[in-house]
Amino acid sequence: MPEIGVYAIDTEQKRIEILKWCSIEDVWGIGRQHTKMLRANGIFTAFHYTQQKPDWIKRHLTINGLRLWHELNGKPALPLQTFISHKKEICTSRSFGNILTNLSHIEEAVANYAARCADKLRQQQTSTQYVMVFLHTNPFNKTDKQYSNWRGIALPHPTNATPDIIKAAITAIRKIYLPGLRYKKAGVIVSGLIPNQQVQGNIFTDFAQSPQHKISKIMDEINHTLGKDKLRIAAQGYAHSWQLRQNLISPRYTTNLQELLKVKT
Repeated sequence: MPEIGVYAIDTEQKRIEILKWCSIEDVWGIGRQHTKMLRANGIFTAFHYTQQKPDWIKRHLTINGLRLWHELNGKPALPLQTFISHKKEICTSRSFGNILTNLSHIEEAVANYAARCADKLRQQQTSTQYVMVFLHTNPFNKTDKQYSNWRGIALPHPTNATPDIIKAAITAIRKIYLPGLRYKKAGVIVSGLIPNQQVQGNIFTDFAQSPQHKISKIMDEINHTLGKDKLRIAAQGYAHSWQLRQNLISPRYTTNLQELLKVKT
């Protein structure tokens, strides 16, 4: 097994050596057709690529190729972000692992998508004013009757509480579901996002002290300690007959401790 590790390119000499060693087809962003064109023009390595004039690169490989040219020459094409910008809307959607016809199974999937949206809202300290749900059949199956629809729910007040968002999502999916069809995909989108500190309450609601927000906070604390979805809303269920198949998923070497690469000597 080849050695695996990290190589620091911390000098100009090392950068040039790496560029000369790297074949053009191994450069991230250079596809099969571009490789043929570049080789036809005598560009066989990343170093050859960096020696071309920027005008020629932009003409033959568009702006993305020019950005790559700058990166390989040691000039960042995009500035490093030192802060995370808040999203203006959040979408969670998946194709079902199996074709679904039963409303209860679709509701369970939508409830889980809504819970993911609520979790993302709390992570970036924002609340939503609008929940939209969409549902459609498989457009690639020409033998099935085709159907696609969506429905939005305006919330009475901004929220990032999981129970509130799941309730709105379930209400929306029940309005667009038609029996007798074979559904392939659904999704939940939350929009009209505002920072939590800008949420304006009223005499009937207290954003921070509402029971739904207290429930969500407790759920976050427990799930952070014991693991994802150890505690969940009943509507999320446990059957997960809708869940996307992941038999061929690539190992998550850098994000999951249970999947760390094992190197044998």
